[in-house]
Amino acid sequence: STWVAPSFSPMNHNLTYEFIGTFFLVLVACSSPALGGMGGLPVGVMLMVMIFAGGHKSGAHYNPQVSVAIWMNGGIDFPTLISYWGFQIFGGIVGAFTTVVILGSTWTPLPVLEEVGRPLLAETLFSFALAWVVLNTTCLPEKNDTFALAIGFTVFAGAAAFGTTSGAAFNPAVAIGINAANFLVADHESIFQYLWIYLVGDFLGGVLAGGLFRLTNSKQESLDSI
Repeated sequence: STWVAPSFSPMNHNLTYEFIGTFFLVLVACSSPALGGMGGLPVGVMLMVMIFAGGHKSGAHYNPQVSVAIWMNGGIDFPTLISYWGFQIFGGIVGAFTTVVILGSTWTPLPVLEEVGRPLLAETLFSFALAWVVLNTTCLPEKNDTFALAIGFTVFAGAAAFGTTSGAAFNPAVAIGINAANFLVADHESIFQYLWIYLVGDFLGGVLAGGLFRLTNSKQESLDSI
């Protein structure tokens, strides 16, 4: 008998791309001892190349808060948003576990300061910046061929500026993936103590960016995500 390749729907294609992109993003992110200074460069570069690889297929969000901002502007529908979240977080968890397998340990994003206000503000501001750059380089009629470079350097800039303050996640999938891996393989009593900072700050930044973009760009001007 002749073997027939399995058929996958376009949505399954998109989810596969979201998983792969987030997997490699988190693999690189949690392989670094810290994201401050030049440590953020490999993360920004990996994000850039994965966006070039997957932008034509899924939109290359690789970040739940970016997906929220795009959903707020009609780039994806709500069921797609939830599906993207699931595969992004799953990709983040698998990426973090893979780092543990390769290196024997991983790095956990933790705010350096005991005061949570400043790390929370840093996460919110650069999550806003990241979603804002994504929206303005990929969701308007005037397409930017170097959009992935702009997005990757936004992450690098945020990591260089505030990596020593918040850990510079700017992505709930990164924070959840790394924390989940550490929770299961290491004895960290307070692994999830600061996770809320990344969930609240990152999603707040994405919502603010999505709302402002919606206010400043009419439906006639904006397009679906890449």
